[in-house]
Amino acid sequence: TAIERANTLSQSRIVEAIDQVSQAKAAHPRPAMATSYAAPRSETETWLATVWQAVLGIDQVGIHDNFFELGGDSVLALQVIARANEIGAQISPALLFQHQTIAELAAVISPSDTTSPAEEAAGPVPLTPSQRWLFEQQLTEPQHFNQSLLAVPSILDATTLAQAAQHVVAHHETLRLRFELTAEGWQQRIADAEEQPIFSAIDVTNISADEVQQQIRKHAAALEAGLDLVNGPLLRLALFYAGPTQPAQLLVTIHQLAVDARSWQFILADLWTAYQQLNQGAAVALPARTAPFRQWAERLAAQADAQTTLDEQSYWQPILEEWIAPLPRDIESPESANTAGSTATIRTTLDAEATRALFEIAPDMYRAEPLDLLLSALAQQLAAWSGERSLLLELQQDARQLPDEKLDLSRTAGWFAFSFPLLLSADPATGIVETLKAVKDTLRQVPSRGAHYGLLRYLNPEAGEQLSALPGPEIRLSYWGRIGARVPDGAGWRISSGNLSPQPASSAQRAYLLEIDAFVEDDTLVLEWRYSTALHQHATIERLAHLVLDGLGILIKGDTSADGDVYTPSDFPLSGLNQEDLSRFLSSVRRRS
Repeated sequence: TAIERANTLSQSRIVEAIDQVSQAKAAHPRPAMATSYAAPRSETETWLATVWQAVLGIDQVGIHDNFFELGGDSVLALQVIARANEIGAQISPALLFQHQTIAELAAVISPSDTTSPAEEAAGPVPLTPSQRWLFEQQLTEPQHFNQSLLAVPSILDATTLAQAAQHVVAHHETLRLRFELTAEGWQQRIADAEEQPIFSAIDVTNISADEVQQQIRKHAAALEAGLDLVNGPLLRLALFYAGPTQPAQLLVTIHQLAVDARSWQFILADLWTAYQQLNQGAAVALPARTAPFRQWAERLAAQADAQTTLDEQSYWQPILEEWIAPLPRDIESPESANTAGSTATIRTTLDAEATRALFEIAPDMYRAEPLDLLLSALAQQLAAWSGERSLLLELQQDARQLPDEKLDLSRTAGWFAFSFPLLLSADPATGIVETLKAVKDTLRQVPSRGAHYGLLRYLNPEAGEQLSALPGPEIRLSYWGRIGARVPDGAGWRISSGNLSPQPASSAQRAYLLEIDAFVEDDTLVLEWRYSTALHQHATIERLAHLVLDGLGILIKGDTSADGDVYTPSDFPLSGLNQEDLSRFLSSVRRRS
């Protein structure tokens, strides 16, 4: 496909964009590169360099520097794309992966129409694999499966905020989704407009601070349970006013069917933008949306019957057929005891320096991705805990991060997750680096990076019937990478608490024994472990969580056992060598050198 070449963008809009992104302070200097620094030569190159500096946290980026060698990854690439969309520059994930330097990228990006695309037409939309997974859980209260954030605003006018929220719902079509249970199963459609009330102003003055929190929890539970899949809304906001001497608090709740961790970034940004514009008496003009959710859902439905997708069933079937020992339990309880109401959460973090090493230094050291390292530390400790060398888990990731994703979804709200089972091998006696080698090769062998498993399991009736009959994993790792700040720079509020993992009703049965959410926020890797207190003790999961961090620490410090041999067959895909032959060959090379 011919790419329209253009080197010029609107000068005023570029200057404005540079002013916006240059507010971010650089975190560290430009690393040593194979190429010497070369300054930007055009307005487009200057804008791209400024964006890369802000996104990567580097104080100087040259036009021949490689984005991924500077520490960029698929998640940071989405941030570059999102900033480009704001000024009308068309950059897709595939384009950035193909042209990895500023000089190359500036030559192929093109200006686009800056007006917002037409509103997504109302009507039916195919269910995605993630949505079908949720309905397959047969929750007694499916409307109560949402994500929430509690923010502390500086000064907000309730009337203006209510109007701003309506503009945001009108702008993002997934916030207007409607669902209906029919004889053929659940169906979804996009409504023309949101006719249900979505905003509440609640007065909690003249009571103590403790009572204020009690009232917030009480109203929050009612709002979360009050989301309506059939009639709407899927989003509710409540502003709790506690009087002139106490800060107000803003609760935002969105159903999981319409949102994911990354969607919060631009939903909150658009809410603040619309509020500012209305407060200043200006017309609301929000940044352009990217590819419609419907387009993505329809493409998935079409791919489910493609022969290339059907051929992958022969890979997935044996993985689920392999017998895996159940995870250890501290408490002998029936499976029915594993309810949402018994869920507890343990949160562990890596500090900023260790997180940076995990994402920028260790990957080059081991020729691996941060996810490889995380999975290796997890597999190593789970093997030591369970006494089993084979581990079956479900890995969930953001579909926006797929490098071959043809659609630009960087600013499209919705639940863009894909999941697949992953069978890992680990032997605590051989060391974590040996586990890393096995994990690397396992992940590299996964067809289509796992994106097509959900198509077979949930969108293809014949394949889905066969795969659903097999036992599934007891552990789910949701890896979101760098999600960035949930509150935009300069916004009039800060997040006081929140949970971006879906919260079902307390009586709902949990689908997994252990659920782990992994993401980087504010330059810190966060691991949130959810477990049932009816099955596991706090001390057990806490110890496991900290041991995983210890394993990451070993990798970050560069403990390369086995003579520093960290190469795997996946590093030489054309060699045809297995790990044993490759290690023998590398040992002979080192001896000769």
